[in-house]
Amino acid sequence: MLAPARQIAGRVVGTDGVPRQHVEVQAFAAMDFHSALTDTQGRFCFGGLGPGAWILRMNARGWMAGRIPPRSVTVEAKDVLDVTLVLPDARRVLLDLVDGEERRVEMEHGRVRWEGGWDTAGPLPAEDPSLYLPPGARGVELEVLEASREDVALPARFPIPDGVETFAAQLARAHPLRGRVQDPEGYVVSDACVEALRGGEVVAVAQTGELGHFRLAVPGPEPVDLRCHGHSRTGEEEEDSYYEWAAQATAVPPGSEDVILRGVGVPQDGVLRLQVFAPDGMPAVGCIVELVWAPSGPRNAPRTDAQGRVQIAELARRPRRVVVRVPAERALEWFAPDLGALLPQETEHLVRLVRPRLLRVAVLDAHGASAPGAFLTATDLVGDSTRWVAQAVTDQE
Repeated sequence: MLAPARQIAGRVVGTDGVPRQHVEVQAFAAMDFHSALTDTQGRFCFGGLGPGAWILRMNARGWMAGRIPPRSVTVEAKDVLDVTLVLPDARRVLLDLVDGEERRVEMEHGRVRWEGGWDTAGPLPAEDPSLYLPPGARGVELEVLEASREDVALPARFPIPDGVETFAAQLARAHPLRGRVQDPEGYVVSDACVEALRGGEVVAVAQTGELGHFRLAVPGPEPVDLRCHGHSRTGEEEEDSYYEWAAQATAVPPGSEDVILRGVGVPQDGVLRLQVFAPDGMPAVGCIVELVWAPSGPRNAPRTDAQGRVQIAELARRPRRVVVRVPAERALEWFAPDLGALLPQETEHLVRLVRPRLLRVAVLDAHGASAPGAFLTATDLVGDSTRWVAQAVTDQE
């Protein structure tokens, strides 16, 4: 006699008791994962579950990813476990961003910080350019990093007062400033960071392209000082050196077309600091940080501490890649994005882990029978799509 199929069935309601539609409910167990969207009555159902502890999470518009507290349930011998999940209220702040001529500006990428937390935001749709924050978030600050137009000065930071429902802000008009970055031998430097400063404060940031060119959007017509951080070849085929370029251009007027920044310094020992957060915003403890150089291979750093922090000192050059390895017991909950190359700096690089997307694969032999003990590799995950190239290897004929 077959054992009855165990289910978790229930509904999602708001704090007012009204059912919530189109809420994603996820069920996690040690080696299993299910996902469903609520219907018009707020109902959802998972079938074919194994007994034991399950974690239920909700994702909904009005909440930043992973910030709704999870709920733990236990599936026992009974056929159906009925649960009711309450979706907390979110704080909605409507953004009204304009330029100096009162023309609307759409935020394409930004960062939101508050006391005890932070998250990325954007792109915000034109029909609803709103931020959604956890209830009780205090000390909120918005940083606009990318916008729909190039004639506004970025990055721009704005404190958002507590309790407001609509926040209006004016972005300063940008004045273009163009130039090139070269290393001490006169070769162009790509992927270098160029900063414009006034009174020691950074007012604009740009990155050089393949030919070393950069374009800054500077607020106001007053002159700026320029500073560049970059790296260049030292002569070895696969070795990079980390250079700290002093401000080679001072009192540069906006509108300049061909400012050349040439590095004259020597490699500086630096300190790389990271703080890693889990998808729910809590510190990610026990992650390993690897610094990768070619051809010398990776160098392991200590694991992240109780605050999710790690520090690596005495870096004479920038690593080609910085890789975060999550603990094996968190592999179904955390996934580290590709960080690429990070420059040593005084402040911490903030790293947010995301929830992994799980792929279920059934491996069959040529006759259609299951192939136990097969080793499965998956590669070529393209962006946020689900196109995989998978290859299964088994010792069976």
